[in-house]
Amino acid sequence: MKLSEVCAAGLDALKRGGVEDASFDCSCLFSDVFGMKRAELFLHDGEAPREKTDEFIEKIDMRVHGRPLQYILGKWDFYDMTFFVGEGVLIPRPETETLVDIALSFIGERKGLRIFDLCTGSGCIGLTLAKKCPDCSFTLIDISPTALSFAEKNRSEYGLENVSIAAYDIRDGFEETFFSDRPDVILSNPPYVPSGEIASLQKEVRCEPSLALDGGESGLGYYHVIADKWLPYLGKYGFAAVECGEGQAERISALFSPFGETCVVRDAFGAYRFVTVNAS
Repeated sequence: MKLSEVCAAGLDALKRGGVEDASFDCSCLFSDVFGMKRAELFLHDGEAPREKTDEFIEKIDMRVHGRPLQYILGKWDFYDMTFFVGEGVLIPRPETETLVDIALSFIGERKGLRIFDLCTGSGCIGLTLAKKCPDCSFTLIDISPTALSFAEKNRSEYGLENVSIAAYDIRDGFEETFFSDRPDVILSNPPYVPSGEIASLQKEVRCEPSLALDGGESGLGYYHVIADKWLPYLGKYGFAAVECGEGQAERISALFSPFGETCVVRDAFGAYRFVTVNAS
């Protein structure tokens, strides 16, 4: 078969399988397997190697059966970096990039800040900032060994020496005997889906770890933990910013208000998805 025929067959299978953005997914998988873009087929439409064809069709079949594209590829872009991802770690999402922007606005030219990324997952938030702010120190925290393995792999990929990674349950709260230094900045994209809504999520989302999705009965469980057990340890004039689900921001703002001036921020798509607090 010609490369164009293999690609067309993959696209047809994705469409028949009801994959929402079949053309985009087919392009990503074709590029991943054959090392060329679909647009290049007009110039280089040779015979498709059998082993590559089999690999491509296998990955198409995975996608048709609901495996997330990002897991199949094993990596995904976030901000201006690429992160390793896979089974057992939350997939970086474009709306979360705004949390990086918010943090950068606060950090500015400051040096020596101690920045904690709670529920770090792949490390996409903390590691992106660590690369951009080499004069600050970063502590990435998660309870999941799988997530931490991806965070460590991503840290190593970029050779970030200003990052430490800690296996720790944030529900235990900040412990000075464990961390030694109090944070100047706290960032988090914690689990925020109400437990009762997990089963109704898209099939692809349900492939992601429930540990990274399930925010308890109200979806606000981890925000209570952050308010009760982390924000009291913010350094003077410290700063915190969290991502949340739609419809949660005002309640989280009220939770955080005892610790300073709060602000609710929209994401790039116009939804209120972030809450910040400037400690007083």
